[in-house]
Amino acid sequence: KIIKEAFKLGYPLILITLISIPITNLDKIILERINDVVNFSYYTIGMQFSGYLMVMYSSIYQSFEPDIYKYANTDKRKLAYLALFIFGFAIIVNLLFTVLSKHIIGFLTSYRYTGATKYANIFIWSNLFTLITYFLSAVFVAKGKTLSLLGRQIIISVCGLALLFYSINRWGFIGAATTKVVINFLDCLLMLIVGYILLKKHRASFITKQINDSYIGNVTSNNVLD
Repeated sequence: KIIKEAFKLGYPLILITLISIPITNLDKIILERINDVVNFSYYTIGMQFSGYLMVMYSSIYQSFEPDIYKYANTDKRKLAYLALFIFGFAIIVNLLFTVLSKHIIGFLTSYRYTGATKYANIFIWSNLFTLITYFLSAVFVAKGKTLSLLGRQIIISVCGLALLFYSINRWGFIGAATTKVVINFLDCLLMLIVGYILLKKHRASFITKQINDSYIGNVTSNNVLD
């Protein structure tokens, strides 16, 4: 029974990982065919610099991940505080990086690849929304709603692939970078909508159960009095 429950909870997460691979790498595959070596280099370098920030965000998130699983079912207030701390930290770092990015990238690349700044400044906001999806995914897993996560991943992957093809053909490298942000934002939005629907269903079933229990209790009391 334990193995069956673990499989039921875990197989959607495996499928999510497999489904997310194409949308993660498709942008570079399409952009490579444009045959613009200079902008492709800037795009890749900008992504790498934003990735350094994502490593920092992920480290902080993983430090608190056990608490997210714990508070998801026990203390919503502490869960909200964790979210505010993690996302607040990421937003502050993003804003500081946006102001200083040209100097940071210039200094670390001997001012040869400052053109990567505009891409890095876009990708860091994609990282923020990715961090939010990590947090929300942990809450969904803690609630045992991994099938809902799988459904959302299928929807966002299909929409994301279509958006990437369209934006790259229309706006090139900037379109690809901006679309990565849009995709991750839509992913967060979709997860919040699904979470809201599940919460409403849970509350409705809880109220129905309370009413039924109250009715059964009243009937039982009346029978005893009779």
